[in-house]
Amino acid sequence: MGSYRKIHLPYLGVDRFLQHGDRPFQVFDTKVGRIGLAICYDGSIPESVRVLALDGAEIIASPMNWPEGAEPAPQYVVNARCYENRVNFIASNRTGCERGHRFIGRSKIVNYAAETLAEATADHEEIIYADTDPLGAQNKRLVKDDWYVDRFRDRRPQFYQRLMKEVK
Repeated sequence: MGSYRKIHLPYLGVDRFLQHGDRPFQVFDTKVGRIGLAICYDGSIPESVRVLALDGAEIIASPMNWPEGAEPAPQYVVNARCYENRVNFIASNRTGCERGHRFIGRSKIVNYAAETLAEATADHEEIIYADTDPLGAQNKRLVKDDWYVDRFRDRRPQFYQRLMKEVK
């Protein structure tokens, strides 16, 4: 058992009045696979999903609050995180309006090969489902004929120190 608190807070909605989470990302062993959590905006930060994948997450579960204006997130970002990290990603968003803000729906399930397996519409509540392959997400090496890439082993962290510095 464990817990996780949202780490990245945009200046948007109620997030303006909350404190950042103070616990590191964590991967949980479950009956369906190793699951990492990324609450809403955390899933839009590349390093968040990378850390979860490096820690062995096979599935990223991400409850969202994508408002109008965030359409690129379900359209591109979720699939990009899968492509970058070879993880399955389940993004669950809301629809409708609350206090004058419209939410864009488009919950989706994407596999470790960045293929969209299921996607909801933008305008009403619905349940989507798909079969994912947690074992496939364990293989970080892409092989095609006479070439291959390994998104984890090919990294060169000694050149990423800039990522550790605060932006002012």
